[in-house]
Amino acid sequence: MSITCSESWLQVKLRRTPLLNDLQPLQNELSLGIGCPVNMVEVDFFGFLYLLTFCGIRVSVRAVIISTNNISFDCFGSTNQ
Repeated sequence: MSITCSESWLQVKLRRTPLLNDLQPLQNELSLGIGCPVNMVEVDFFGFLYLLTFCGIRVSVRAVIISTNNISFDCFGSTNQ
């Protein structure tokens, strides 16, 4: 996973590898924070690119921007984070 941010946006890239029980996640099974779906699909990655005011992202400004969030994987109706 790679995370990049600025003062206004957050980008998360998640490698397309099996996560749970050797199942590879599908685009519609992943979300960032509060219901923000994958909005970038690359050959090896799923990506999320959202403004910091979306998805329930919490920001704390100190020397750098620190963003906290979660990525959910919903396979067969169960949520794993």
